[in-house]
Amino acid sequence: MEILSKEDARKQGFRRYFTGNPCRKGHTSEKYVSDGGCVECSIERANRRYTDNKDDVLRQSRKRYQDDPDKIKDRVAARRQAQPEKVRTEKKREYERNKSRYIVKAAEWSAANPEKAKECARNWHKNNPLKSYAAVVRRRAKLKHRMPPWLTDEHKFAILAVYEKARIMSEETGTKRQVDHIVPLRGKLVSGLHVPWNLQILTTFENQSKGNRFTAG
Repeated sequence: MEILSKEDARKQGFRRYFTGNPCRKGHTSEKYVSDGGCVECSIERANRRYTDNKDDVLRQSRKRYQDDPDKIKDRVAARRQAQPEKVRTEKKREYERNKSRYIVKAAEWSAANPEKAKECARNWHKNNPLKSYAAVVRRRAKLKHRMPPWLTDEHKFAILAVYEKARIMSEETGTKRQVDHIVPLRGKLVSGLHVPWNLQILTTFENQSKGNRFTAG
């Protein structure tokens, strides 16, 4: 990180500066131009405040957004533009900590906005052709790897029949159906096989909400 004095940072219009000297608590991080306060200390205080007063913090945040949503959006956009890598890292860390909640939230949004969800998927595949192709290849390889060699032709036909039934149910009901593996092919605790008796038909919302989890019943 570039060494920059408080005065130079103020002249250049920066909100933060970095001297390389630790604060009283030993944090060697950026400081705010406004008051010279340590950014790391500020984050720690904010985390403690959030932990101790979560409901109040969330209520105040919602109120600030409702009072001036454009201001909040502009601030978020400016930070994303100024620190893209840091923002991506923080979002990835947040997603990993609350993965199940994000999966359910995405599934709820997709169920409530099916056309927008399809459009987003099409745009993603269009803008990321290599990633899209790689995902298909991984999926095929995973299915092949988890398909045991002792499956008979009848078993393979039964698998195709499940997928065909899901397609027909989707057309007849207007609600998208997907074929799910009851025991995930790559579960954390146990991995299943790509066999007829490990398949079930779920709505897209049910399947996305379930994710890569298996609960013995």
